[in-house]
Amino acid sequence: MKVELTDKYLEKVAPTGKAFEISDARVKGFVARVSPTGEITFGIRHSNSERRRCRYALGSTFPVMRVTVARKQAQVLLRQVAAGIDPAEADRKQRQKKLTIKEIAIDRWNATQLSTQLSGDGFEMIGFGQGFASMSAPTKELERRVIAREINHGNNPVLRWMASNVSVKQDPAGNLKPDKSKSTERIDGIVAALMALGRYMVAEEERRGAYEEGVNTFV
Repeated sequence: MKVELTDKYLEKVAPTGKAFEISDARVKGFVARVSPTGEITFGIRHSNSERRRCRYALGSTFPVMRVTVARKQAQVLLRQVAAGIDPAEADRKQRQKKLTIKEIAIDRWNATQLSTQLSGDGFEMIGFGQGFASMSAPTKELERRVIAREINHGNNPVLRWMASNVSVKQDPAGNLKPDKSKSTERIDGIVAALMALGRYMVAEEERRGAYEEGVNTFV
């Protein structure tokens, strides 16, 4: 669907139960994305250096961010794309300067190129399985933390949307993992959160083990 995006037009857009995009007729590549529940976010569509179609999301949701502001931001980003700058890659490098990242957990399946690129940038890449063996402990821990209201995701609309899409699978032994095949829409953010939590749990266990070993040796 392509129309000239305006505040008045988006105020009348109704949810359909499925996510869809509306392309702006004024600025090629500027889009508004409507979630299944009717939440509207802005972004750009472009091709990266490998000619793959990519979507880069802008900040706030509508109407916190108005169309005119979002369009101006999109035009700046699209000019960067035209100059050969990938906004997502630029963001990643900027975050790398600000954050101390110990390691990055990555799905081993079909991620060789990304893993190689990030390793070349100096990150330690850790393969993380997507089966019950790797996913059960962090899935249960995330469930516990959600129930205990210990999770603060900053009211992120994309993560909230992905959480509403998740379906969980259980094996006969009671192990849990997210089930992509039965989830209604994208759940990548939740899977990434589980992988990060899983690695954190491993690091905490190693830290406690080292501490206890040290205490025992001292005694």
